[in-house]
Amino acid sequence: ALIDPQHAVLNFTPAGWVIEDLRSKNGVSIQRPGDDVPQQIVPGIPYRIDPGDILLIAGDTRISVN
Repeated sequence: ALIDPQHAVLNFTPAGWVIEDLRSKNGVSIQRPGDDVPQQIVPGIPYRIDPGDILLIAGDTRISVN
């Protein structure tokens, strides 16, 4: 299994939605609209996500943010 049982968390904050990698083995990346290459996020740091972003969980699982 590439996805850990507790891989990442999504939270709604006053600034909007954020994703945080929970120190997973295979990571979380965000691909922003217009970017060719996804950005791997640093575990333990919340990253804001916006409509149009694509979340990549363990490299293979894609979640589209609307």
